Amino acid sequence: MLRPRIKHKVSEIEEKSNISSKKSLIFFLLLILILFIGGSVLNNYLNKSFFNGSDEVNYKGLNFKLLTDKDSYTQGERITIKLVISNKTKNRVDIDFLTPELAYFTVYTYVNLGLTRFYYRVWTTKPDIPPPVNVYRLSLKPGESLSIVKVWDQVDMNGNPVKTGKYKFVVELNVLEKVSLNK
Repeated sequence: MLRPRIKHKVSEIEEKSNISSKKSLIFFLLLILILFIGGSVLNNYLNKSFFNGSDEVNYKGLNFKLLTDKDSYTQGERITIKLVISNKTKNRVDIDFLTPELAYFTVYTYVNLGLTRFYYRVWTTKPDIPPPVNVYRLSLKPGESLSIVKVWDQVDMNGNPVKTGKYKFVVELNVLEKVSLNK
């Protein structure tokens, strides 16, 4: 008679162990789901604040406009990105930039994760290590314009061709304040 009781106790212990491991697994999966949803909400908020800019900005009397030569491209086609700086005032305008490189151009794409998009940098003209500050003053007379043109060959930073998809262009002005344009 002892044997059936021992088997019964062993099976009770195994059942309790199975229930405990199931609860742990459910708790773990629920925690992962909550973290994913919370991270998605935070990521969407940060993406909105970063990419919700405009392709035109007025800064210290100058108008900065970000343009591309077309809205749609075939794979491998060269993309011309242009930053046009115009003085639309009636006075001469001077702006100090941190280096002679007036703006940094960056291309982003994303991975769609359902609730959120994870953006990552594909190509940039921004150096990994910022150059030393060497103030450069830009002076534009009334009605005068300046264009900065960059060409992106649809390759990533390693020289590999990028896949077909949607890309965002961001230009950061190289000034003390954070000023950027998006297209």
